[in-house]
Amino acid sequence: MAAIPRDSSSVILVQRAARGAQSLLVRRHTDLAFGGSWVFPGGKLEPSDGSAETLACLGLEDVDPKIAALMVGACREAFEETGLVLARGPGGEFCEGELAESLQPLRAAVSQDPARFPAMLVQSKLRIDAAHLLYWAHWITPSIMPRRYDTRFFVSEMPPGQSVRCDSAEATDLLWLDLPANGALPDAALIQAPPTRFSLAELGLALAQHGSIERLFERETAHVVHPVMPKILRNGQETLILLPWDAEYPAAAGEGTSTTQIPPPYLGFPSRLEPPKFITDRSPG
Repeated sequence: MAAIPRDSSSVILVQRAARGAQSLLVRRHTDLAFGGSWVFPGGKLEPSDGSAETLACLGLEDVDPKIAALMVGACREAFEETGLVLARGPGGEFCEGELAESLQPLRAAVSQDPARFPAMLVQSKLRIDAAHLLYWAHWITPSIMPRRYDTRFFVSEMPPGQSVRCDSAEATDLLWLDLPANGALPDAALIQAPPTRFSLAELGLALAQHGSIERLFERETAHVVHPVMPKILRNGQETLILLPWDAEYPAAAGEGTSTTQIPPPYLGFPSRLEPPKFITDRSPG
């Protein structure tokens, strides 16, 4: 029987750069899931992320409760792993750098007790603005994996005046990566996780289309997201990842997602990939 995937969420941080835009990646600690890989800040959902009290005090009571909880979880994980405070003041302004700096000593406490995150924001008169967290992608770990996640990805602009501090127990290093502008997938030698590679490529295409981060948030408010669950295909000594738009995907063993509801940009991407090392190391058989 396939393991039940755990709900999780990640933040795709973007900032302006000399050649367009960049996205923040962190390197996972080798002892964790996807150990050693470059991924977006994020992690599993905690009960306190979606409590009615949390959603009300952070201004998310009018957002779909599941998505709102995942937004809180993504922002909490970003704070734990990078020190960034992805929240806004009463007037909709970014959390100021000075205030974010004063909250840094609470990172370890939030990591130990996730319920302290919404309390910290309320005490600082901060809220989470759903309009500035674009729901961007939804990936589910292949059904044959022993540890599975049902992950939503949200795009957020890097708060001006804040600094990234990648010094948590979960993330050991950071990288600002230039977004590809031509739809090419990032180099697999650097980034192995398919959700990270495809999300970066799709975001690069969207930014090239809209011309700026500001217009991206203005024009992608109704961004359509469909779940993607890769399958693992073994053919003799060869192991491949199959995506839902591959001709062999429907017949391949394992659970799958829709082969018709696919993000349009993905249809221009490869439908099969070499598996990341963390998959070949941990998959059964």
